[in-house]
Amino acid sequence: MACSTARLHPRVPMSLTPLLLVVAAGCPQAMRPFAMPARVLPEAATLAQVIDAVHRNTALVQSLRADDASLHVPGAPPLRAVLAIERPRRLRLRASTLVSGPELDVGINDELFWLWLRQNPEPYVYFCRHEQFCDSAARNLVPVEPEWLLSALGLVTFDPAAEHAGPYVARNGAIEIRSRVAHACGPLYRVVVIDGASALVLQQHLYNEQGMRLASAVASGHRRDPASGAWLPGRVEISSPGTQLNFTIDLGRVRVNDAQDLAREWQMPQLPGWVPLDLADPNIPWQQMPVPDAYPERRAPPTAQRAPIALPATARKF
Repeated sequence: MACSTARLHPRVPMSLTPLLLVVAAGCPQAMRPFAMPARVLPEAATLAQVIDAVHRNTALVQSLRADDASLHVPGAPPLRAVLAIERPRRLRLRASTLVSGPELDVGINDELFWLWLRQNPEPYVYFCRHEQFCDSAARNLVPVEPEWLLSALGLVTFDPAAEHAGPYVARNGAIEIRSRVAHACGPLYRVVVIDGASALVLQQHLYNEQGMRLASAVASGHRRDPASGAWLPGRVEISSPGTQLNFTIDLGRVRVNDAQDLAREWQMPQLPGWVPLDLADPNIPWQQMPVPDAYPERRAPPTAQRAPIALPATARKF
């Protein structure tokens, strides 16, 4: 599916784009990579049973921290990474190399999200408040709100206010749940591919109303945390055709529900020589640039073209 690449202001280099969505997971307890998950879904499970099974697994995790994660971008050496997550919407990813030190800092707290990249030629720490995302220049950089990364990294939930349909039979014993989600920027359609026996989430895909794929997450190497009992992916591949995004996060060892040292993670960094730049500031010239085709103008007339994953009339809310 062809998608146009977002045009960026000269101050925002294209090198930011492959990394921006990575905002895109005592001693750590080793996860068990070779244990086989038990069957938790009955044969011919209903929509309610599938959603409940996914929610039960996610509910076991309130926070996680991965201190020896790694970030892989095609054409670049891997970065050492530290990932912290606290539900429902907090995330921090810091990446570095042994030679140059810190290279990347992406975070989400209850108020805003931010991005710092050492390789940026302009000395800015970009940030945007959540409620201003739809009308901000941030949409020139990311196709969806960065908090989607919490779901992409394995903490999956289904909005009870959304419309859901399925489960549909997919390949290799998997099933699909298809959802239409109301969003301030315009409706989103989500396809979640789930193992038909264990209810582990294998893939997630987001589309806009025109059927353009905005972002995808493919999870593998699921492991059981012995303390919480939760199953979490060991590797997540994230891509977005419209931004030419393609990167992988290997989580390494993970600490689950050990939030005692996480409080400091949710503050935007204050870096000497780097200036905070609000992407929603109307005085920034590139605020007036056209946004990518990820979302049509919210006040435009409804289009006759429908997304290929449009929900049937039998879609239900839970």
